[in-house]
Formats: sequence, C-alpha cells, structure tokens
Amino acid sequence: MCNAELQLPELLRRRLDLVGRLSQATSQMQKWHQMRMSAEMDALRCELSGDALAAAQDLQRDLHEAQCRAEEADSGMARCEALIAEIEQSLSETDLEIEAVSRD
Repeated sequence: MCNAELQLPELLRRRLDLVGRLSQATSQMQKWHQMRMSAEMDALRCELSGDALAAAQDLQRDLHEAQCRAEEADSGMARCEALIAEIEQSLSETDLEIEAVSRD
C-alpha cells in the first residue's frame, strides 16, 4: 500500500469528526440565538407593560433578568462563532490534504 492509501482513511475520519463537531457547534449557536430572541421578547414585554406602580418592581426584576439572559446568550454566541470559525478552518485544511493525497 502506498502512503496516500494509508493517509486517506485517516483524513476522511478526521473530516467526518470535524463535520460532526461543526454540526454540534451550529446547533448550540441556534440554541443561544433562540435564548437571545426570547430574552429580547421578554425585555420588550417589560418595557411595553402598563404603568401600574404595583407591577413596577416585578417588571424591573423581569427586565433585569431578560437583559442578563441576553448578555449570556451574546457571550455564548460569540464563543460558538469562534469555535465554528476554528472548525471551518480545520475542515478546509483537511479538504486540501484530502485533495493532495487523492492526486498522488
């Protein structure tokens, strides 16, 4: 067996692993995005709620909680974006290696 025949299965396994990791990271990004949108809707609800003084404290607490969730989601999305970029870079490099080995 030539060296290319030995490398190709390993490169294909690496590529499959990277595609799986990319899928997981993308799924996690979607969850963070949904959390962010939910927090925005809750914050908007609080801001548009009536002016009743009795509910003011509850609304302020709910608004603060929504803002904290939005910040947490933003942080999670930023981490996912970085991870996705890293995986995509590795995937691109692996594809180039597969192409080079396949030509040999």
